[in-house]
Amino acid sequence: MERFRFLYIVVLFSSVALIETSALANPCETPKVPNDVLACARIHHPDLKNAKLSAEQSRDLEGVAGQIPNPEVESSGVFGKTLGDQQSEIALSLTQALELGGKRAARVEEAEARTGQVTLEALAAEARVLQELATELHRLRQIRTEKESIKEALGTFDKLISQYKSRPRLTPEQEVSLSVFSISKSDYIAKQTVVDEEEREILLEIKIATGLDLADRPDLLPKLPEKWPELQGQTAESSPRFKLADASVKIAEGSLERARAESWPDLKLGPAMQLVQDGPTRSNLLGFTVSFPLPLWNINGAGRAAAHKGVMSAEIIRETVRTEENAKRSEHLTAFRAAVKALTDGMSLAELHKKHTRMESLSFQGLISGALVIEAHRQMIDFQKTRHELELKAVQALWAVYAADGRISKESL
Repeated sequence: MERFRFLYIVVLFSSVALIETSALANPCETPKVPNDVLACARIHHPDLKNAKLSAEQSRDLEGVAGQIPNPEVESSGVFGKTLGDQQSEIALSLTQALELGGKRAARVEEAEARTGQVTLEALAAEARVLQELATELHRLRQIRTEKESIKEALGTFDKLISQYKSRPRLTPEQEVSLSVFSISKSDYIAKQTVVDEEEREILLEIKIATGLDLADRPDLLPKLPEKWPELQGQTAESSPRFKLADASVKIAEGSLERARAESWPDLKLGPAMQLVQDGPTRSNLLGFTVSFPLPLWNINGAGRAAAHKGVMSAEIIRETVRTEENAKRSEHLTAFRAAVKALTDGMSLAELHKKHTRMESLSFQGLISGALVIEAHRQMIDFQKTRHELELKAVQALWAVYAADGRISKESL
């Protein structure tokens, strides 16, 4: 129990210290590198703010669980006359409840387990936020690249359309080419509109999460890794989801201890006083009072049985989560390696851009047909989109593995 309590206290204060340290550094005032965006999310994201408040509230509830019951004062009095003599009897007692069976310790144990669970929920929320933010930042970088490619394509079509329109007379083939160029230009304008809308949505989500406006801050966007990290296979018992399932077991065990403690009655004892007047005779009596319920009808057997089944259910869920998390981590690792291999073996965007520049030069010289120009641009945009999808899969799988290994807060973009 002491080991369990120490572990959760360390986790709790480490999390709070991380948030408070980030707040003191305040990277949101002058962000300089992409990792500052992640630091801002830890400070500004609404979910993480709520998680911090929930952790503080849970620590307060630990104090509530450890409170000692207040003493009770009880008094009674009767007054009257008998045969003309004044009669009165006043009773006063002060009792303190003594919780037997370790009730207070069981409540504290359960409250500490719940505090650990809330802390782990905060870490799980942080992992989820950082995963989503890392993906959005990489996607925003990709969108900027795609917009440049679309802009180049529109520029090419504008030049070709101008060349054709500047001619005094067009052959039937040239007229068709001009119409095809105009249609292709309209298609790329539509593509540009779609990409612009996606960019606005991502910028809004990032601003809500971090408080930063990255519309004119390309320096805060992560670059594609030149060398992807090597990931090793291991169990996913460090994942936030498994830790939460393990915390649920601890809570269920705490509930079982509390149910066992409830089998014991509470003992109330304390001093008592009686003031008796019988005509001219007065008596002051001192003593003590003791009271406790008699466990005749139940000793909380149903409560203990229900709590025991709760422990068994939590343990089954924990083992299920262990199996699922190991399978998911393995799947993320496989997806990451496959995406990285495809990115490494395929043509890079730099090579594609060089070939595209050469093709545009030939098209302006009239050495290649209009159909080939359109097809080359389409192939370039499609290849770029496919490569970006692979990049995002690699990034998502990479950060999912970081989360499964419980080290996402230590990683950088």
